[in-house]
Amino acid sequence: YLGIAEHKNELLWVLAAISVLTIAGRIVSIKASSQFSAEDAEVFHKPIFLCIVVTGSLTFLLPFTDWKPENYESSVHMRMLANSFAGFVGVTFTAISLIFLPASVATIGRIGGMLVMTAIWARVSNRQMLDYEHWGWIFVVSAGVICAGRGQVQVEANYKTLVGLMALLIADVADTAEIFLAQGVLQDVGLSEFVFTGWKGLCSASMALLAALIAQMLPGFDNGYLEDTISTVTVLFKYPSILLITIVIAFFSLASMLTGYALTKIYGSLAKGIVRCLTVPTTWGVAVLVHYLAPGSQYGENFTWEEGHLKIVGGVVVFMGSIGYFWHDFRQKELQKA
Repeated sequence: YLGIAEHKNELLWVLAAISVLTIAGRIVSIKASSQFSAEDAEVFHKPIFLCIVVTGSLTFLLPFTDWKPENYESSVHMRMLANSFAGFVGVTFTAISLIFLPASVATIGRIGGMLVMTAIWARVSNRQMLDYEHWGWIFVVSAGVICAGRGQVQVEANYKTLVGLMALLIADVADTAEIFLAQGVLQDVGLSEFVFTGWKGLCSASMALLAALIAQMLPGFDNGYLEDTISTVTVLFKYPSILLITIVIAFFSLASMLTGYALTKIYGSLAKGIVRCLTVPTTWGVAVLVHYLAPGSQYGENFTWEEGHLKIVGGVVVFMGSIGYFWHDFRQKELQKA
């Protein structure tokens, strides 16, 4: 394990930093793709294409694994398809939400919403009992998400914000379903995480390709289609900047997944949960930094106190509430083991 035993503390900081920065980079890059525009090109709003990029990047794991799908029963394939469909929906609607919402609000909604829905789903399915302190932290996180959403509505009260928030809600529901479906497959079938992730990426990318084909035949606002794949390819070849953004998205998607697994494997779920909480301030900071490092650029996120104070309060509340929830959950599990 590359000398983990001797350098475990140092490795934790390295993995945590890489994980936080790659997650933040992925979110900001996806947002940047929707902010791209040129004088002779339409705005690059391509959620299905971005789903292909994000999920397709995970398939690079398969050549390095002992993947033999013929060895698994049809029921395993069906469960994998269900999990992959949830992943496809989650990534696509996350990309849609980032078209209409700033990276800061989308991240707060993703981290807070996922925690609340995962906890409630675990209780409803009798996978975990929640005590009063659990519910207290869930209430705190929910309040933070609502506060951040209220701040965004205050800044931009129109249909775009509503569409973005609804897309974020659908993405949270889909990703919560994906988590529990994944737990079932990994525990019952005994698949390794890398085989599972590569296989899921292949299935989700295939579904996204099918969705892109269907979207090419349906009416919409992308050159008359729901999503015009032909114009997507044209823009990628014509503008190196959007091609670079696409490559960066793929790289960050794969890197964030690998570091997330490493953190969980070596340090446990508490470390991964706290790192996920840290993506709230990091993503916002990276988005603001990108905007101000390139004056006049359409990328990144502008910040003013008048527009951002409610989002700051919501972000801080979600961050602290999430840390409190994960720490209490960790202590409860340690007591049960004892």
